[in-house]
Amino acid sequence: MKYVIIGGGIAGISAAVAIREIDAKGSIDVFTESRVLPYYRPRLIEVLAEKITLDKIFIHPASFYTEKNITLHTESIIKIDNTRHELISEHNRIYLYDRLLLATGSYPFIPPIQGIEKNNVYTFRSQSDANNIKNIARKKQIVIIGGGLLGLETAYSLKLLGAKVTVVEFFNRLLPRQLDVEGAEFLKKKIELDGIHFRLNVETEAILGENTVAGIKLNSGESLPADAVIISAGVRARTKLAMQAGVSVNKGILVNNELETSIPHIYAAGDVAEYNHLLYGLWIPAKEQGTIAGNIMAGKTMQYTGSRLESRLKVSHISLFSFGPVDINDAKEEISKEKDSYTRLLIKNNQLLGAICIGDKKKIMLITKVLSGVVSLNSSGLRK
Repeated sequence: MKYVIIGGGIAGISAAVAIREIDAKGSIDVFTESRVLPYYRPRLIEVLAEKITLDKIFIHPASFYTEKNITLHTESIIKIDNTRHELISEHNRIYLYDRLLLATGSYPFIPPIQGIEKNNVYTFRSQSDANNIKNIARKKQIVIIGGGLLGLETAYSLKLLGAKVTVVEFFNRLLPRQLDVEGAEFLKKKIELDGIHFRLNVETEAILGENTVAGIKLNSGESLPADAVIISAGVRARTKLAMQAGVSVNKGILVNNELETSIPHIYAAGDVAEYNHLLYGLWIPAKEQGTIAGNIMAGKTMQYTGSRLESRLKVSHISLFSFGPVDINDAKEEISKEKDSYTRLLIKNNQLLGAICIGDKKKIMLITKVLSGVVSLNSSGLRK
C-alpha cells in the first residue's frame, strides 16, 4: 500500500504515525514545503520571544522518521490526478498513491488595506516569519492588526524583545468568540499592565510611509507611528490543490465521518478540513483528525464525530481557558470574580456547556477534568 500525505503539520505527522502503527510494510511519503523538520506550531511564539530554539519544538527528531520508515520530502505537490492516482511535484516528478491525505493547512488572511505591500509588513505563521520579525523587533514601534489569540501572544513576545507594541482590533473587545464582555475587559486590563497598548473598535484604513512602514491610519482619524506592522487577521484553508483535483470544497475541504473527501481514497485533516460546516483551525482537533484519518486509511474502522472547541492563551502571568459558546439563553450562569482571576460557567441540566477562566490555573485544570469526565461538576469544587 502506498500512503501519501501532503502537509507536514501535526495533522499530517499524526496520520503518518497512526498508519505505521497498523501497517508495518506500506510506504509512507510526507510532502512539506518547510525546509525544517515538522514542529509544534503553537510553541513557535516561544521561538519568537527567544525563550527556546526551533530544534526544541520539533515534533520528532530526524531519527524517528528513519526508524518508522516515514519519508519526508521537502518538495511541493502541484497537481493531483485522481484517475491515475498520481501526484506531480514542483520538480515534475510523479508519485503514485493508493491512499492520499490532504493536510495542506492554512495561510494567513491579508485584508485589503492600502499600502499592505510596503516593506516591514509581516504575517506570523512559520519559523521563517519568526526570524524575519525578530530581526526588526528590538526597540521598535510595532503595530499588530488583529487582537485574536495569536495577535495577543505575538504582542507579548515582541514586548519581551524590547518592542513598543500596540494591538489594533476591529471588534469592540478582545476575543469576542472566546470571551464575554466582562472577561474581555478583565483580560485587557491585565495585558495593559505589561505595557501593551490597544485600540479597539477601529479599522486600519492605510499603512503609511513611502516604500517602508512609517505608521498606520485608522478609520477614527487617528494615526499611529510604526516601524513594522504584523497582520494577525485570521487564516484561510489551503484548498487550491484540492479544487484543481475536483474535490468538493466550501470554506475548507468537505469531509464525512471517515474524514474522506468527495473522491474515494482521498482524505483531509487539520486546518484544511471542513467537518459538519466547521473549520476548527486549532492544534488539538488537527491532531485528533490526523490520527483518526491515518487509522482509517490503514484499514481500521473508526469515525470522527467532531472535536471539543476550546481555546487557550498564555501571556505573561495570565492563563486563559475558554470552552463552548460565550452565551446560551437558557443556561445558568455561575460567575466568580477575584482580584487576579475571572471565571464564568454556563450550566444546563447539570452539564457544563461553556466556560471562561482567566488567571486561575487550578480552576482551569478542574474545568478540563470536568470536560474529560475525570470528575463530576458537583464534586469539582467549581460550584459555590
